[in-house]
Amino acid sequence: MASQVFGALVIALCGLCHLSNGLSVRIEPAQRELLVAEGSREQLKCIVEQHMSKDDVIEWTPGNSDEEQRSEKMNSDGTYTTTLTLTIPSFSAARETYECSVKPVGGGTEGQSAILLVMVKEDKPEPVFYFGNETIELYCTTGLTEAKLKGWFKGDEQIEDGEKYKLNSTGALKIMKLDRDDAGLYTARYDLTNQVNKTYDCIVEYKAGPLVLDMDKSINKVEGDSVDIKCEVKGWPHPEITWLKGKEVLKEKSGSIKFSPNSEVANATLTLSDLEYDDAGTYTCRAYTKEFNETNEKSIKLRVKDKLEWLWPFLGIIAEAVVLVLLILFFEKIKKKGDRWRGRVVSASDSRSGGRGFDSQPCHVAVVLGKQLILNFPSPSTCKMGTQLQAILEFVICACNILHMGQKLPSKLY
Repeated sequence: MASQVFGALVIALCGLCHLSNGLSVRIEPAQRELLVAEGSREQLKCIVEQHMSKDDVIEWTPGNSDEEQRSEKMNSDGTYTTTLTLTIPSFSAARETYECSVKPVGGGTEGQSAILLVMVKEDKPEPVFYFGNETIELYCTTGLTEAKLKGWFKGDEQIEDGEKYKLNSTGALKIMKLDRDDAGLYTARYDLTNQVNKTYDCIVEYKAGPLVLDMDKSINKVEGDSVDIKCEVKGWPHPEITWLKGKEVLKEKSGSIKFSPNSEVANATLTLSDLEYDDAGTYTCRAYTKEFNETNEKSIKLRVKDKLEWLWPFLGIIAEAVVLVLLILFFEKIKKKGDRWRGRVVSASDSRSGGRGFDSQPCHVAVVLGKQLILNFPSPSTCKMGTQLQAILEFVICACNILHMGQKLPSKLY
């Protein structure tokens, strides 16, 4: 009892100490009495301003050096502002006073400030989402006798009674038509009637395992482009995101690979800059929640095209047209000089009157050396436009047969 009275006196006298030499000590949260849930993780910051040396001794009582973190900043007037953060992993005492004190190097005026932590026992569920569950009821009751429920909140938005949410007379919140998006933090906020403008928040977690939404099957980019691949993830707590290319885990790389948040989920956006052809492949977003030991993932295929890829088909068409024109001109030249060959030219009509014994279509011509047929080729000038291309292809086949037999055309042909 005596220790509690002493703590209250310390808080009353040193809630915020400003000393005559300009040094000040303050604690955040800026409250003399802080209500905290049983077993909750708390952080207290002791901020010392305008002290003369960064080597001044600053300490928490009670404290734990393993749970304290110190940082300094030099002010424009040459003084220092130091922050000493104390982390309480799990608060379990009914009431406890935490005091921050400053002892300047070389002596001098000391400063101190204190805060009283009071434990609140909460009665609340720990629901988990699963498929097939249509409704769920959240509630939170405390041992605070002078507290009145102000309302329920999700994030900073107050929940209104309606089709999705139902608020009953006992203060419970009923959620209808459940889906995974409903998972998250819900806050039952109480007004403390014995303290002006002071509230107590009771936080209820509605948990859900990780789920990665379907991505597009593929995405096409050109060399030198940049691409953002977004991973839409549901679940609470927010899952850890890992990106893979094939089976290789990706790491951030300056100028080419960067991770950024998406819908408050860390690393859920993959940015690839200045794409190269080797960047093409299958990329996988893998979400893992440690609390459930569950993993879910989805993949997308990235295609990277050559900058000049559009040009090659165009050049191919031009090349084909040039070859076709040259072949037609070549055949016209053959026709005009056919009578100079050492053999003789027999048309298809000659075969009907005892020619050299082969039949062909009207737009074909045969070349005979002596008694040996060496070439059966198309004559484009006698063919209709619709059959010239087929005739040219047949000519190429015949020419290949001649070369295979080791025959050569007369030199005059060239």
